[in-house]
Amino acid sequence: MPLRIEKLVYGGDGLAREDGLVWFIPFSAPQDLVEIEEIELKPSYRRGKITSILEASPFRSEAPCPWFGSCGGCQWQHITYPAQVTAKKEILASMAEKDLSNSPREISVFPSPSELEYRCRISLHRRDQKIGYYAAGSRDLIQVKDCLIAEAPLRDWLRDPPLGQQEIGKLPERFELRNEDGGVRILTAGTDEAFRQTNTGGNRLLKKRLRGHILKYYPEPRVFDLFCGDGNLSLPLSDAAESISGWDVSAEAVAAAREAAGNNRRLHYSRGKVASVYGALRREAAATDVLILDPPRKGVKKEAPLLAELHIPLVAYVSCNPASLMRDLKAFERAGYRIELLEAFDMFPQTYHLESLALLSLG
Repeated sequence: MPLRIEKLVYGGDGLAREDGLVWFIPFSAPQDLVEIEEIELKPSYRRGKITSILEASPFRSEAPCPWFGSCGGCQWQHITYPAQVTAKKEILASMAEKDLSNSPREISVFPSPSELEYRCRISLHRRDQKIGYYAAGSRDLIQVKDCLIAEAPLRDWLRDPPLGQQEIGKLPERFELRNEDGGVRILTAGTDEAFRQTNTGGNRLLKKRLRGHILKYYPEPRVFDLFCGDGNLSLPLSDAAESISGWDVSAEAVAAAREAAGNNRRLHYSRGKVASVYGALRREAAATDVLILDPPRKGVKKEAPLLAELHIPLVAYVSCNPASLMRDLKAFERAGYRIELLEAFDMFPQTYHLESLALLSLG
């Protein structure tokens, strides 16, 4: 069956329509004309697999990675980078228009400074003496000897691990490699480690934009930073802020934030879960100008209505999951907040993932 791909959707697939049915086609590109075979049948949609490309999209390119298509890490290496950035902007705009009452008229998107070699950390799996990534949609291990989206020290480690076969066999079944000042650190997945953004250059731009937005509203802000990590988003405000109070569940993250804060008595970073932190935030709400939120992918579903009811004048919400972001923004809208801006940052080139910044004000 031939299908014309209309656009890319969140999740990475291309979307096509035929006789009133919606089709999702992995590894397709906008404007492709493809021959497909059905691989999944659902009441509201179908999924298909490309058997041949009848007309190639002008946005197609040659995937640089030999494991692309089998490894589950990347979904869009076959698409030109400008087209990836455009697709992410359209995805975020479409979600906002569908879910929000006052969606911003214009959404800005900021490409990654690097299309490849941007990840300062990668999560890997080990099976016996083999190291790699899971295949898309399965737990089949795809052994890799390189990863083009990882920073150079991590690529070097993968090409030639500085471990013997016996040592490799003792690695955790799931572990993380981090590039720290040019050295590679091995971490067991799930340990109490400080969260780090994966894209160093993209993170630098995100922090700059966030700082600029906040200081336009409050030149000397009183800030409450929930899910503060190592102070990634609030420390850049330390020279201007009247006060910063940051909270995170990770002991290592809080220790790193405190170390970076030094002897600055206007900065306070503490450890605590959201449920316990809410009491402190409620007490401080009247003396807080800005609430910064940077939660995990699941967002703050349960806490969003409670946080919104505190009526802190300005909320800056950073999210790596536009679906949970839209859900939480609706809770703030119901409490009287207006979405002033929505920006997309491509922290994850060659994939469908994106980072978003929403700025909300009361009234």
